[in-house]
Amino acid sequence: MKSLRTPIFVAALFIIVVVFIVGAFNLYNYIPHLDKIFHFFGGGIAAWFCIEWLRARKPSFHVQKSWLATAGLVLAIGLLWELAEHLSSVYSPVYAPWFLKYFYGGDMLDTIGDVIADLAGALVIIFSYPRSKNRG
Repeated sequence: MKSLRTPIFVAALFIIVVVFIVGAFNLYNYIPHLDKIFHFFGGGIAAWFCIEWLRARKPSFHVQKSWLATAGLVLAIGLLWELAEHLSSVYSPVYAPWFLKYFYGGDMLDTIGDVIADLAGALVIIFSYPRSKNRG
């Protein structure tokens, strides 16, 4: 499980930077499509984590031949994130209005675009990932 430390660290750092720093400076208002860019990178990081997790469980795991398993896990992570965004939009105005500055979900079109960006980032990582730990 040592191979999971780096993707977990990168994912945590990415979330902190995206959610707090971008939210604190309202960068979403100044940079068009920044949300989609972050979902693309987030999907790539999630794919990296999923690949390493699957390899730790099954050393013979072949990334390119099992791309659907990794893409499915990334899709599940992306959908859970979108659910969290939606729930924050529903409950934060009542219980924690300050939270909306950092975490807010859009409409259905935004959600679909976010999930597509997640999967696009994941597919880039999946099909460019080294086939074995000895290569690349």
